[in-house]
Amino acid sequence: MKHWLFKIINKGGKPMIQVKNKSKCEDFVSGLFRYSFIPSNFVFLTPEEVSAVVLTKMKETAKAYLSHKVTHTVLIVPTYFNDAQHQTTKDTGSTAGLTVLCIINNPTAAAITYGLEKEGSESQIIVYNLGGGTFNVSLLSINDGVFEVLATAGDTHLGGEDFDNHVIKHFIQLKKEVEKAKHTLSSQMSTKLKIESFENGNGFFETLTCSKFEELNINLFRNTMKPVKQVLKDAGIKKEHISDVVLVGGLTHIPKVQQLIKEYFGKGPSKGINPDKAIAYGAAIQGGILSREEGVNNVILIEVCLLTLGIETQQNPRGAGSTRERHMAL
Repeated sequence: MKHWLFKIINKGGKPMIQVKNKSKCEDFVSGLFRYSFIPSNFVFLTPEEVSAVVLTKMKETAKAYLSHKVTHTVLIVPTYFNDAQHQTTKDTGSTAGLTVLCIINNPTAAAITYGLEKEGSESQIIVYNLGGGTFNVSLLSINDGVFEVLATAGDTHLGGEDFDNHVIKHFIQLKKEVEKAKHTLSSQMSTKLKIESFENGNGFFETLTCSKFEELNINLFRNTMKPVKQVLKDAGIKKEHISDVVLVGGLTHIPKVQQLIKEYFGKGPSKGINPDKAIAYGAAIQGGILSREEGVNNVILIEVCLLTLGIETQQNPRGAGSTRERHMAL
């Protein structure tokens, strides 16, 4: 089943996005890139070029709202991004005509938003980030403006698309039953359908309830708790010592997510920040700090290295260096 109006193809060993334009000839402009569309012809774009288009549009939107040029930015990335992906992201910002002040991980940005108004003793929080394409969980310590990532885990193949596909499969099965009934009625006077509703032979209608959605996706919901347990294990912290669970991403509005969190931790997730805007707010706060904006308190970010780092030598081909989940200040 086709979901997107583009294709991901292999061109010269690199992923490219194939776009077809059926309208009039027009220019496609993205930073340093310029293309001329010819009707019904294809244009091939790299993921970096597509990202540059998005950033360019966001820059124009911000300029229209603020009534002045926007020249600097803080970019946010998934926790699993490696050094090469960080550099590519930074290059994309430059292509869009922006100076990239820094790049921070999604959960760290959300934690900044959460911790902005928090004062007092040290606290540990979990950021549960369930978005459209990936899922990740981070455990952070917050203490007097210092944000330290203690552990992180997730699933790069679990996101909103997977939940959608389960619902799509459900309705495809219903459609098959309708088609089967149609063919049966060509030789018989009646047939039984395994469908609750079928109206005048024109089709069927079914209400998708919240409980049905949860039933179709129950395994996915349960799988999101595995990384939660993993970060607690990696950090050596008991769930009773978690002060708050911060939800990030549109899917966290679903009651089942909040129910699972409450059942496991014995209390509901934090209601203090908007899951849809928490990451953007955190990036904006960090941008204000780096731009020395008045009234913005400084914070110190200590990230965790997700990969084992090493230096290869003649004597030691495997190299020696920092192991996975060592800390590094940003």
